Amino acid sequence: MTNSYIANAIIFLLSTAFTLLCYLMILRFLIQLMGVNFYNPICQSVVNITNPFLTNLRRFLPSNRIFDLASIIVGYLSQLLIHSLLPVLLSQSVQILGLLLLSLASFCSKLIGVLSWCIIASALLSWLNQRYNPLVELLQELSSPLLRLTKNKLKSTAGLDFSPVFVLLGLQLIILLIITPLRDFSTSIL
Repeated sequence: MTNSYIANAIIFLLSTAFTLLCYLMILRFLIQLMGVNFYNPICQSVVNITNPFLTNLRRFLPSNRIFDLASIIVGYLSQLLIHSLLPVLLSQSVQILGLLLLSLASFCSKLIGVLSWCIIASALLSWLNQRYNPLVELLQELSSPLLRLTKNKLKSTAGLDFSPVFVLLGLQLIILLIITPLRDFSTSIL
């Protein structure tokens, strides 16, 4: 019985560490993809924290100014480690294809979750009149490219901007129509 308590504690710690790593890699990827101000102190912190994980991988996978493949791979591998370590610690068998697809679905779900929360927070913070805040600037810069796509197609109604609603609906549809079926399929073949 003591072993199960220790196993649960190990699972919790590993899952937390790899999930945090995944979120940091997603932020690193989005910061570069969306062209966020690199001199933002939060961006610099994310870059400094993630650099040790990416420097060796960048020798084989060079990144360009927009797309950072190395951070995607490290984020995906962190999810793969979570989903593969749990069965090992619990003495369960798994299918490799199911494990790979489940990790992909988990990574994509986290990516869309980060984008969704950035849009929600940016929309809520836009109602407040604030001075410079690096977090607010980061949230606005992460969400503005997606919002700009719909703003150009929609007209503002009575001064209200409905682009966050439509972007969030689109992101939720991606989860419902692509990620959830992928996750269900992957768990069925595990």
